[in-house]
Amino acid sequence: MGSAPVRAGGTDPVGDRLSRTQRRGTGVGPGQSLITSGTAYPSRWAMADTSEGAVTASVAEVDVLHVEDDPAFAEVAKQFLERCDEALAVTTVTDPATALDRLDEGTFDCVLCDYVMPELTGIELLEDVRDAFPDIPFILFTGKGSESVASDAFSAGATDYFEKPDDASEYELLAERIATVVEKHHTEWRLARSEERYRRLIETAPVPIVVHRGDEILFANEAAAEFLSAEDPGELVGTDPLDYLATDDREVVRERVGKLLADETAVDSLVEEYVDVDGNSKHARVAGGAVEYGGDRAVQVMLRDVTERRAYERELERYRQLVGAMGDGIYALDAEGCFEMVNERMTALTGYGRDELLGQYAGHVMTDEGLATVESAIQSLVDGAAGSVTVEVMARNADGAEVPRELNLTLQSTADDERFAGTVGVVRDITERRAREQELRAQNERLEAFAEIVGHDLRNPLGVVSGHAELARERAADGASGEELIPQLEAIETAVGRMTSLTEDLLTLAEQGETVGDRRPVAVDEAVREVWSTLDTDGATLAVADPGCVRADPTRFQQLLANLLENAVEHGSTSSGPEVDDAVEHGPEDELTVSVVGTEDGFAVTDDGSGIPSDERDRVFERGHSTAASTGFGLAIVDAVAEAHGWTATAGESESGGARFHIHTDG
Repeated sequence: MGSAPVRAGGTDPVGDRLSRTQRRGTGVGPGQSLITSGTAYPSRWAMADTSEGAVTASVAEVDVLHVEDDPAFAEVAKQFLERCDEALAVTTVTDPATALDRLDEGTFDCVLCDYVMPELTGIELLEDVRDAFPDIPFILFTGKGSESVASDAFSAGATDYFEKPDDASEYELLAERIATVVEKHHTEWRLARSEERYRRLIETAPVPIVVHRGDEILFANEAAAEFLSAEDPGELVGTDPLDYLATDDREVVRERVGKLLADETAVDSLVEEYVDVDGNSKHARVAGGAVEYGGDRAVQVMLRDVTERRAYERELERYRQLVGAMGDGIYALDAEGCFEMVNERMTALTGYGRDELLGQYAGHVMTDEGLATVESAIQSLVDGAAGSVTVEVMARNADGAEVPRELNLTLQSTADDERFAGTVGVVRDITERRAREQELRAQNERLEAFAEIVGHDLRNPLGVVSGHAELARERAADGASGEELIPQLEAIETAVGRMTSLTEDLLTLAEQGETVGDRRPVAVDEAVREVWSTLDTDGATLAVADPGCVRADPTRFQQLLANLLENAVEHGSTSSGPEVDDAVEHGPEDELTVSVVGTEDGFAVTDDGSGIPSDERDRVFERGHSTAASTGFGLAIVDAVAEAHGWTATAGESESGGARFHIHTDG
C-alpha cells in the first residue's frame, strides 16, 4: 500500500498508485489526487488538518521490501518487525536479482537489505537501486558489520546501516529506524513538492515578483520582466536591483534592504519610481520581506504597477485648483469608492476636513439608502446606460445631521476606457430647493382644497341667496309688503354671513402655509386673555392655569388661540346630535368653562362641554371637517399654524368629559 519508488529520469507516479482502499467510493482514478489543492501524497499517508490549516501526513502503513537470502531468518525478521510496529508490512525477497523487479511491481516505502548474499552484495544491489530509484530509503542490514562496510554503504547512498540483532529486543530499535527514515523521506518529498508548487505559483503570478540579496537579482518572474520591459526573466537575473530605481537616494534603499536581510521586518507598502531597461519611467507600489532562497537569506519584493494611476493623479492635480473655488462640491472616488480628491466646497458641505475625507469610504458621508442609490447609479454608468447620472440622496454630515443632496455622477476616464477607475461627482445642497418644493406642494394642496370649497361649500349659500332673492322678487311682484319679505331677507343675510366666514377662514388658512415670521417669547396667559376679550363667548367662563411661555410669531399664535377658543365656545355647548338636543345641554345655570393649562411639553385648551366622539378625534384637523354648523376650517388653521412653528396639535378628552386640544411645543 506504499508508493512505488521513482525511477531516475522518470516522473513521480505517486498519483497513479493510489491504493484500492482509498480509491474505493471516491471516484478518484489513476493520475488524480485526493487533495483538492492538487498536492499528490502517497496513498499510504493519512491526511490531517492542523490548526494552522496546513495539510500534514501520518503513516497508515509502511511497506518494507526485505532482501535476504536466508528464508528462515527473513521470516523471523518479518515476524518481529511487524510485531514491534503494526504499521510495518514486510515483503521478503530471497533472490537479490529480482529485487529491482519487485520494486517496479510493488509500492514500497523502504528497502531492508542483507550485505552478504550469493550472487551480489548488498552494496552492489544498493548501487543498482540508486541508479533506478535514487530517493527510496535503503537500510543495509548485515550480520558482518564493520566500519569499512558501513563507510562503503553510506558512500554508495545508503540511508542507514544496522547490524542484525542478537536478541529480539533490538528489533524494536530497527522498527523505529525504519519508521524514522521513511518519515524523513516523506517529509523531504513533501517539502520538495511544496517548494515546487510555490515556485510555479511565483513564476506564474500576475504581479511582478523579484527575489534579490541586495546587490544581485536571484529570481524574477514573467510579470517582473514585463514590468521592466525585459525580454525574459533571465535578462534581469544577476543584475543589481537598485539599478532600476529612479532615485538618487539609493543608499537609503540599500540600507533598508540591509535591515530586511538582518531581521524579518517587512517593508510597508510604498510607491517607488523605477526605470525599465528601455529608460521609461514607471511607478509601482512595493511590499517586501525576508525569505530563504537557495539556503540563503534574501529579500522578496512584490510590485503593483501604478504607473497609469500616478499619471492620472498628476493630471488630476492640474484640475484641482480649477475646481477648488467652484460653488458646488466636487469629488473624485477611486475604484474602491474612497475619496481621492475633494474641493473646499465639499468640506463645507460635509463638515469634514480634507484630511478626514481623503482615503475615507464614501458611504461614511451617506445614509444607507443614499449609498444604495449611488451604487445603483454607478452600476448604470458602468453598464453604459448613460454618460452621466443625476440622483438625489440623503447625506450624513459630520455632526450626524441628514441633509438632502443632489449628485451628478460620471465615470473617471482611463486610457483604455475599459478599466473601472472610479467616479467623479458634483454635489449640490438642495435643502432650500426641497423646502420650496415642499411649500409648492402645500400650496397646491391648498389650491385643491380651495377649489373644492369654492365648488361646493360656497355654492350652497349662494344657492340660498339666489333662491330667497327670487322668492322675494316674486312676492314683491304679488304686492307683498316689506314686513312680509323679512323672512327671505333674513335667510339671505344668514347665507351671506356664512359665505363671509368661509372666505375669511380660507384666507386665514392660506396664510398659515407661509413661513412664520420672527419668533419671540410670548406669555401664553396674556395672549389667551387678549384673544378671549375679542370673542363672542356667549357667557362661557375662561380659566387660565400657568400655561407658560412659548417662542412664536405673535400674530400667528393669536390666530391659533382664537380658533382654539372659538372652537371651544362654539362646540363645547353643542354635541354632534340634533340641535334640539343641544339646546338643553348648557342651560342658563350650566355655563361652559374653557380652561388653558400648562403641560410638560406645551399647553392645552380644554372645556367641560359635550366633548368629541372618539371616532371623530383623528379627523377634527382635516379641512372642512365639522360636527356642527361651522366652516370646518378652524382646527385646520390651528394645525397649520402649529406645523409652521414645528409644533404638533392633538385632540382628546378632558377630565370632565369635554374636549381637550394639546399643543406640543417641545417636539
